Amino acid sequence: MKPTQFFDLAAKVSLNPQELLNTLEIINDQTPTHPQLTRDTHLTPTQLGRIKRVLTDYLTAAGSQLKLTPSGKALLNLLKRDYPTPPTDQELTENIINRRRQSNLTSKRELDQFFCTPETVTQRVNQMRAQGSLWGQQVLFLGDHDLTSLATLETNLASLIYVVDIDTDVLDYLKKASKGKIITLKYDLRKPLPKHLTTRFETIFSDPPYTPEGFKLFLIRSLQALKDSPLSTIYTCYGYTQQAQERGQQIQEIINDQNLIITEKIWAFNTYLGAEAIGSQSSLYQIQTTPETKMPHPKDEKTWKKIYTHETS
Repeated sequence: MKPTQFFDLAAKVSLNPQELLNTLEIINDQTPTHPQLTRDTHLTPTQLGRIKRVLTDYLTAAGSQLKLTPSGKALLNLLKRDYPTPPTDQELTENIINRRRQSNLTSKRELDQFFCTPETVTQRVNQMRAQGSLWGQQVLFLGDHDLTSLATLETNLASLIYVVDIDTDVLDYLKKASKGKIITLKYDLRKPLPKHLTTRFETIFSDPPYTPEGFKLFLIRSLQALKDSPLSTIYTCYGYTQQAQERGQQIQEIINDQNLIITEKIWAFNTYLGAEAIGSQSSLYQIQTTPETKMPHPKDEKTWKKIYTHETS
């Protein structure tokens, strides 16, 4: 079975490929009962029932326990053999340090750019990988001054990596450093999203401008680019200090207004070289849609003004 066929199987059972692979590994290693598998995977009985129906050639019941059939074991061995071996954390971090040195990129304050630390880039990649948001997924970066897309490329997990940025210097370097493997587009997100990018990506990452209006713009564009699937995930960042909790409340209200759900928020996840006004840190938000999510419609497009901090002061 080719990886793409496994990705199709995962879609049929409403799991991302990483989640399905992890489930098969648990069944192989433990031959668990249904309650044990639920505890270990956090899958519901309904989800497990769907997996059993779709993967009839690969799973069998042994009393109250689940086991892999010979075909299931062969599939698991094949997947584990072909699963890309990502670089170590140290390798990823050192590569980002070297990439930045080679790129000669500078932080452009008019675009609210601050470099995050190389270790933060590694943490971002690890977080997306652990959540199953990379393997076999199409990944979009809305802005990538930090070169997180290059670190993502080094894992060999994503099926497509696309970067949209207004900064030509960033895009030129990404194109050169990735040898064309990262698709780039110079674009001002204050304009409506190009049609070829809409409802396309399972994973979207951004570190938007440090204003509520900038955050809202990048969130709207992320929603427009997001593939219509309950597994699709938006990763975005915003920084505020404990002494300015009202700013965090503004961001939460923007997310709530779209009827989105924050599946995880990690305080001070990102560390920056600069950005002292927010304590040189920002939180990582992991966001997914719900059946009630308000998807942006082109006819509701507004004029976006003052998305950067220098425009609001």
